[in-house]
Amino acid sequence: MRRKDRERDADFAWRVLETAPYATLSTVNKAGEPCSVPVSPARLDNAIVFHCAVAGEKLDNLTANPSVCLSAVSRADILAEQYTMAYDSAVFHGRAQIVTDPRQRRAALRAITERYAPEHMAQFDEVFEKEAPRTVIVRIEPTSVTGKSNS
Repeated sequence: MRRKDRERDADFAWRVLETAPYATLSTVNKAGEPCSVPVSPARLDNAIVFHCAVAGEKLDNLTANPSVCLSAVSRADILAEQYTMAYDSAVFHGRAQIVTDPRQRRAALRAITERYAPEHMAQFDEVFEKEAPRTVIVRIEPTSVTGKSNS
């Protein structure tokens, strides 16, 4: 990282991911072209999980090339008079894998639900049984974690 004064540790990066409203997943398609899409990630142990549909470009890209980059921003305040921005961001590089184990799938969807809809956990089991068959769970094992902040 060029601006070492803005570099933050992995714990900071994980906090950014855990509080950002969404993250952007970057993949490469079969033609070698980049593709970025927003996802709703959650942390599960030291991995990142998110869900997607059972078919589509994102899944095609992950299947063809599991190398990914995920970025998140939890704070972005424009400081117009200073021609800059105050921000907290995180970048995770890693490899994505489709989660097939039923217990791991349930744990991942539980983590996502706890993050985005904690007030609806009472219905989790019912919704899981209905939605799980048409949901793919992806797990990213980070190989590098970088945090950055301009306070």
